[in-house]
Amino acid sequence: MQNTITPEQVEAAAVKARLPLTTFIRNAGVSPSVFYRWRNADRTLRPLTLAKLADAVDAA
Repeated sequence: MQNTITPEQVEAAAVKARLPLTTFIRNAGVSPSVFYRWRNADRTLRPLTLAKLADAVDAA
């Protein structure tokens, strides 16, 4: 599992999984608003949130 992911990797994984971005993020157990704040403001995420997104990207 890689915890140094980028928003672009999450978006690409959603496309690969053929899911809307918000659905992909919700399925990972993360609130879409958290993702969009991270992507738009370049804020850092908590380690658990990053791990959830990294797991979803790896699974896609």
